[in-house]
Amino acid sequence: MFQRKNNVKQVSEEDALAKLAQLCSASEHCRQEMVDKCVRWGLSPEATGRVVARLEKEGFVDDARFAPLFVRDKARFSGWGPVKVRMQLKAKGVDDFVADDAIAAFDPGEWHDILLKALRSKLRSAPAPGEGETDKLSYGSRLFASLVRFALQRGFEYDEVRKAIDQIASDVE
Repeated sequence: MFQRKNNVKQVSEEDALAKLAQLCSASEHCRQEMVDKCVRWGLSPEATGRVVARLEKEGFVDDARFAPLFVRDKARFSGWGPVKVRMQLKAKGVDDFVADDAIAAFDPGEWHDILLKALRSKLRSAPAPGEGETDKLSYGSRLFASLVRFALQRGFEYDEVRKAIDQIASDVE
């Protein structure tokens, strides 16, 4: 029926290397992002392999350097928890060991602070309780369930979420 036109023009191996080196010198990128760009530009698998290998050899691409920066940015600027960050690193093709090391290197206290900030923000925007509902953050309340769902979607573990909600509840009382 409808076919999408491929507006991406072919890029030579040399041009791809130059463009990707320039891109990587401006900001960190992972190996898989470079592979994806080469494929999008129509490079053969062999040429893609050569380009990415050269980028790695010359230090433009390094997943071990990329992962901690990705963890820090997604935690601090997007408010993501370690579970979501790990899933996104996996989707980017970063090795599990590299991802685990990067997540473990991030300060656990900062994860907790990020979670508290997100939950407090969500709590301020939560609707007022309806008639007959309690506004307490006790286990089983609608508000508690809403905050748990929110935090789990952000990528935090249930035990951490529970501790954070208990801390917020004790601050409110």
